[in-house]
Amino acid sequence: MQLRNKILYLTVFFIILLGIIGGFNLWLLQGMMTDNLHVITDQSLPALVAVERIKVAGMEMREQISRFVMLENEMGMLPPESSPELTGIQEKYKAVYDSIQRDLQWLAINEDRLFSEALLSQLEVRAEGMNQTGLQVTEIQEGESISITWDDFAVAEEDFIAVVDEISAVQMEALKAQRNAMLVRTQQLIWIYSAEGILIGFLAVVATDRFYKKTMKRVDAMHKMVAGVEAGKLQVRLQDDQQDEIGQLARAMNQTADYLAKTREALEHTTTELALQLQERQATEALLAEAATHDTLTGLPNRASFFEQFNHAIALADRYQGSMALLFIDMDGLKIINDAFGHDGGDVLIQQVAQRLRKQIRKSDYVARLAGDEFVVILENLQNAEEDVALVCTKLLKMLAEPYDIRGRRIRLTASIGVSIFPEHGCNANELLRKADSAMYQVKNGGKNNYAVYVPRRK
Repeated sequence: MQLRNKILYLTVFFIILLGIIGGFNLWLLQGMMTDNLHVITDQSLPALVAVERIKVAGMEMREQISRFVMLENEMGMLPPESSPELTGIQEKYKAVYDSIQRDLQWLAINEDRLFSEALLSQLEVRAEGMNQTGLQVTEIQEGESISITWDDFAVAEEDFIAVVDEISAVQMEALKAQRNAMLVRTQQLIWIYSAEGILIGFLAVVATDRFYKKTMKRVDAMHKMVAGVEAGKLQVRLQDDQQDEIGQLARAMNQTADYLAKTREALEHTTTELALQLQERQATEALLAEAATHDTLTGLPNRASFFEQFNHAIALADRYQGSMALLFIDMDGLKIINDAFGHDGGDVLIQQVAQRLRKQIRKSDYVARLAGDEFVVILENLQNAEEDVALVCTKLLKMLAEPYDIRGRRIRLTASIGVSIFPEHGCNANELLRKADSAMYQVKNGGKNNYAVYVPRRK
């Protein structure tokens, strides 16, 4: 009897002890998950957002420098420091760089739990390098080489983007490590509960044989639940409503299973959110890539994309000894439209012109917008260059002279087209573009609404 009482007292002691250990483990699990979720929601995700803002701002800095270069190309000379366009570019450039500095300061405050000091130092150095080279582009003096300074800016921007991407990758790896740590700790606690269940069952059998079968049945049910939890079946629950220690443990295990199920749901939700943010980031990068090569008003390829395509077309024509032509199109009288309807009305007309050009040219040809009301068309694989050019120009002039609808009013506008032919008029993009532009001005001076093939000036 004394032995049985000792066994009973020992069993009660172990039940209480194991209950305390189980509660302590639950407390540790809850604290760990709370801390990790706090890091993810309050620090890691804002850090990723800040890094993404820094990257987008860096691309915006490149856009402002591109605007300056385009402005210089349009004007044919460096703009004066007091020009409104240059002032606007410089103010926007400074504002974007200031936003990068604010995000860098925030990251520096939190770098003890987010990033290494070395990575942040690299990012600050790369950001300042890009800023300085960008300022050199906008402050270049007449006679200096803008291409060299532009190349320096491009290299600085590539270094900056590389460091930003490295920081993003480091933070994503940190998030994965936190998630894996939570999963490992959860498995450890499940094994602890398995050991507790087995030990409690063994002590219950030794302590009292009267409840041997019933106790073993209850313990077996607990063991099955633990195995189910290990297999990921968190919906399994113990049906034990007795008020003894085993019943209490069964309810604690049910609560633990409930907590683990909620935790897994929270982890899955967090993983889904991270996946969605990654998709949004990829979509943003795709939009930025599109904006870098296409005109935002018309959707046509922009000046940079045009020169890339034109050089490629020239190389193909030269390799296969073919013929091609460049059409330089300028609308006649756009200033009148801007004066009458404002620049918004002029934008509407530019969009309609772009739509007509896109529909009229062949799929094998190429149309782009250079700037303002200036468009270019590349005609490739010409059999009889002058005849083909005449046919295309006649169709384009007729199509562009049809009425335009601007705010419910039908407006007529014509175009002037200058033509240069490869290889008769040149063998590189700049030369052919310059001669097509010259031919277009011949049309302007001759009455407009016509086309002209470049004719060399007589000496």
